[in-house]
Order: sequence, then structure tokens, then C-alpha cells
Amino acid sequence: MRRITLSPALVAVALLFVLVLPNPTGYVGAAGDDFHYVQAARCAAANGWCLPETHWATRWPLVAPMGLIFAVFGDGWWQSTIVPLAYSLIAVILFVRLIERSWGPRAAMLGGIAFVATAAFAKGLLQPNVETVELALLLATANAGEIAWRNRSARWAVAAGLLLGVAAQARMTSLVWLPIGALALVLVPRDRRRLAVPVLGGFALPLALEALFYGIWAGRPLLSQQLSAAHT
Repeated sequence: MRRITLSPALVAVALLFVLVLPNPTGYVGAAGDDFHYVQAARCAAANGWCLPETHWATRWPLVAPMGLIFAVFGDGWWQSTIVPLAYSLIAVILFVRLIERSWGPRAAMLGGIAFVATAAFAKGLLQPNVETVELALLLATANAGEIAWRNRSARWAVAAGLLLGVAAQARMTSLVWLPIGALALVLVPRDRRRLAVPVLGGFALPLALEALFYGIWAGRPLLSQQLSAAHT
């Protein structure tokens, strides 16, 4: 008899839908964070992009694709769920794949189930939020970094740095991974430390482009960071 094997990622995704879809949250509004993200996306849909006046509006990895969805499909409840749903599914798949490559399918299955059953993650499946965006980008960074480490690949190291830079543009808390990465460089074999250069190069690129963009458009290269610091 042929043995049937289940994909850990598919099991985790299926469980996530089973847990959330019977009672979906989605957009709440009432001046919460999701209200500000939707407002910024509406402005982007109507004008191509708007100069941010709040730190919510600077988080383009969430606002830009939401604005594109609004521009193409219109503005409504279900349209606001597409981007957070996509990021949530990406996060689940990347998390499970990272575990599976390192510890095998059984650990990946258990880890994926625990991951999607965590209320703090599951409640953001359909609700516009930056936490899921940041998480998905950090997991993409971890996957790219693991491949770079395993293959000694400068190209994947650049990709890991680039993804970390974009994660920091989604939310500045991602910068906490820089000292963690610096500590890791002290502990790894010397021949792997050369990967730090392409990682840092990839990390600096999106931040430099953002600074150039705001410098030309607003005369304030650090506009995003200033708005975030002011809010904090």
C-alpha cells in the first residue's frame, strides 16, 4: 500500500483557515491601526502615492500593495483582506519550510500547527496589520540567510540583507536583528564571515533608495525614521 505523506505547510495553512474563517475579524477601523493603514492605502490608490504625514503611512510594504488592490478592485472590506491574507500565508509557508529544512517534516508539522494556533498570529489573518508583514519579511530573510549559509552564496546573502532592509521599512523593530547578526558573526567560522559584506550591502540598498526618494520629494531624507521616532 502506498504511504500518503502530508505536506507540513499545507496542513498548517488548512488549520489556519479552519481556526479563523468561521469567525473572521478583518477590518475593524474605529481609529485603530488598521484604519490608518486603509486611509493611507486609499490615498495611494487615488493619487499614486501620498507624502506620509504619519508613521503608519510610511510602511509601504503594507500600504503600497493595499493601494494597488484598492485601485484595481475598489475599496471595500474584502479588498482590505487580500494583502494581510497573502502575507499571513507567506509567513506560514516560510516558517514551516525553514523548520523542515533544518529538522525534518515531523518537526515542521508540529511547529506549523503551534504557529498557526497562536492567537497573536491567527487574529491578523484578514486584518490590515504591519506585524504580519514584518514577520513574513523576517522569515523570508531567515530562509535566504539559511540558504546563503548552507551554500556560501553571496547572492543569497544580498537577498537576505535586502529583505531585512524592507522589513525595517515595514517596522523599525526589525533593526533588532542587526546586533543579533553581529553577535552571530563572532561565533561562526571565519570563512563564513565574508557573507556579512553582501548582507550589509543588501540591507543598505532599500534604506538608501527610501532616503533618496524622500530627500527629493520632501527635502527630508529621514522622513520615515523621524515620523516613527516622533510616534514612539
